[in-house]
Amino acid sequence: MKTVVITGANGGLGKALVEIFYKNNFKLIALDKRFNNLSIFKKNIHLIKCDLSDTNNISQVIRKINKFKIDVLINNAATCVPISLNKITANNIMKTLNTNCISHIILTLQLLENIKKNKGIILNISSIHAKTSKKKFLPYAVSKAALSSFSRNLSLESDGKFSVINIEPGAINTKMLNKDLSDKEIKILEKITPNKKIIDPVNLSELIFCLINSSSVQLLNGSNFDINGGILNLLPDQK
Repeated sequence: MKTVVITGANGGLGKALVEIFYKNNFKLIALDKRFNNLSIFKKNIHLIKCDLSDTNNISQVIRKINKFKIDVLINNAATCVPISLNKITANNIMKTLNTNCISHIILTLQLLENIKKNKGIILNISSIHAKTSKKKFLPYAVSKAALSSFSRNLSLESDGKFSVINIEPGAINTKMLNKDLSDKEIKILEKITPNKKIIDPVNLSELIFCLINSSSVQLLNGSNFDINGGILNLLPDQK
């Protein structure tokens, strides 16, 4: 039985990832601050409570995870709080960077020897904001650009012993999106997206599962996937 570690497992995309790996007989190690959405999963799942915005918690988490053989690590945990430029504080920046990037870097590097033993896969979930963004998303965009950069550079160090995949999805239909944008803004976004659809987390989790379980996954080392329905190709004067 293969083992997958998923951070941010209780959120919209996290839960969808847990579900598809659970259905396909993976042992799951789920990390999050709470697990109210995961109560339906009863066997072959280990819940590790942690707040990744506080990097001091990570060493204890790593000791618990390293008791298992790790085949897949999915760095999914993220926070996004839109904020005006004049209201950004050091605390805003550090909390976002810690959750969205720094914790993932520390976790990955300290689990790497375990992952190497199994020729494992590291999949980082970045964002369209790593490449293009908008007002009030400065901390989030910076953190996701850093995560994408980490993915690129880590893949250079793989030496055939592990694989690194980075994905940069557009808007995903989760509670975080509904918290960040009004219903009107979401409808506008859906309307201007070329395929006329906000990403469904279940569909995205299925795509991620297919990538990770490809028999040729080593060929994907260093790959970055833009998954955004074509909106990244849209000029700002188009509607």
